[in-house]
Amino acid sequence: MSSQTETQPQPQQQTQPQIIEEDDMPELEKPYLPPTKPYYLSQTIRPLEEICGVTNNFTYMSEEFKRVLFFRIGNRNWPTTFGMFNAPTYLDTIKKIIGVDGHFLKLTTRNCDVDMIWHDRRNNMFVFWGPSIYTVVQAMNRIRSRIIKYTLYVYPDQACIHAEQMRAQPQQYEIEEITDNEDDNDMPDLVDYDGNIVN
Repeated sequence: MSSQTETQPQPQQQTQPQIIEEDDMPELEKPYLPPTKPYYLSQTIRPLEEICGVTNNFTYMSEEFKRVLFFRIGNRNWPTTFGMFNAPTYLDTIKKIIGVDGHFLKLTTRNCDVDMIWHDRRNNMFVFWGPSIYTVVQAMNRIRSRIIKYTLYVYPDQACIHAEQMRAQPQQYEIEEITDNEDDNDMPDLVDYDGNIVN
């Protein structure tokens, strides 16, 4: 005789939903705010070392650009101005701001006469080097305007802060009630082309 053992289904253990305490909640990413003035600016006497650090020893630059950069900075008898601000967090937005193969950063570098503009991916910052505060601030303003364009107007669904929040609140005006019973004696007289009063 063979013995058959009947297996009965085991009752499933019911787990109660776990309540997450506020302290255990993951922190939300802070909303991206476009850079505002005053920008972070400083003077540096070692700009080539800083540029070397963010560009992986100048590997991402053409030989011609490196030659011009070394000449510009090497012949400068005063400290180089350095500026930086946070970049947006969305990759698509950053690509539009920078342009294909860095087109808009290169264009702004030439037009504003700064040494270099770079997107530091490690720290997600735009960094600027130039001969003066004026040129660096001018370049920062242009990149900032591109950031605002793409974070608030072109891709507003990607921005954590929307254009509505940036706009001023509409003015509330009290509307005066107008009735036909008011005295119109304070109204000026109508004058025709020849200067005659017309009533």
